[in-house]
Amino acid sequence: MSAIKHKTSFPVDRGISVCHRMLVQINPADIAWLVNVVESYEAIAIPRTIDQKEGIVELLVSPDYVDEAVALMESLGAQTHVRILKK
Repeated sequence: MSAIKHKTSFPVDRGISVCHRMLVQINPADIAWLVNVVESYEAIAIPRTIDQKEGIVELLVSPDYVDEAVALMESLGAQTHVRILKK
């Protein structure tokens, strides 16, 4: 077995994207709420926390649902304190 030189929590960019990566920021105390909201829209995105202290959440979005994911985050941003960092 060879030694692992680099360990990452996400795939290395190989020029081919199978998902769209969005970044949003929310109050850290509300991360679980955001995850539950996103997961309730089953096919739109898979949320994962990038920085719990800063409230940064990454959404892995299917290419077919990018417009819906952006619309959902913009709607949540208008109602709450969700801020889109990267569309």
